[in-house]
Amino acid sequence: MQNKQAAPSAPPPVLETRDVRKTYETGGETIHALRGIDFRVHQADFVAIRGPSGSGKSTLLNVLSCIDQPTHGDVWIGGDKASTLNERTLAKLRLEKLGLVFQAFNLIPVLSAYENIEYPLLLQRITPKERQRRVGEWLELVGLSELAKRRPQQMSGGQQQRVALARALVTEAAIVLADEPTGNLDAETTDRVLRIIQELNTERRVSFLVVTHDPEVSAFATRVVDLRDGLLSEQVPS
Repeated sequence: MQNKQAAPSAPPPVLETRDVRKTYETGGETIHALRGIDFRVHQADFVAIRGPSGSGKSTLLNVLSCIDQPTHGDVWIGGDKASTLNERTLAKLRLEKLGLVFQAFNLIPVLSAYENIEYPLLLQRITPKERQRRVGEWLELVGLSELAKRRPQQMSGGQQQRVALARALVTEAAIVLADEPTGNLDAETTDRVLRIIQELNTERRVSFLVVTHDPEVSAFATRVVDLRDGLLSEQVPS
């Protein structure tokens, strides 16, 4: 009798939290910013997290990106338990598996668009030839090939955000975490950035988790999650 082969196991989520809690002590008062977050993001998910000011969105994003540590519970990045990693390994994990996009762009002002996108590849010690290939590819994907030599102050807000998006993705990150990525953009530029994100999500299967107040962002997402008083509530499509 032949032994049956075991079915291949499903890949781990690109991002997972297990009972994540975060408390702060301020003025003798305990603030419960996150109250037990159990959450998974799989490959090709496009998740929008909504919530009013003070609901814990920024705290959650800092914990998910391993910039801050939870008071209780665990964050897993692509099957790696963040709390078990030393600082050097954690920095490498963030560099290789997470892409971060901020409302304020956070580009390096003295570097060109090309150099800003290239910078994380230098940290990864990617070869010059491969750096050139990847940066050129992403400049083309976000429609900025002709602006490669411009510095941030020579670009519009929408152009800077597209540079920030390319920088987040050039490392071939499994998931991009974005904090209000359209917050400083006009309606036309917002639509263009969202369509680039949607294309990367559907065609390249890049996962996105976007913290937003913008209903247009939520309309593009495949999953919408509300965060209120430190608790998540996922919206089920009708």
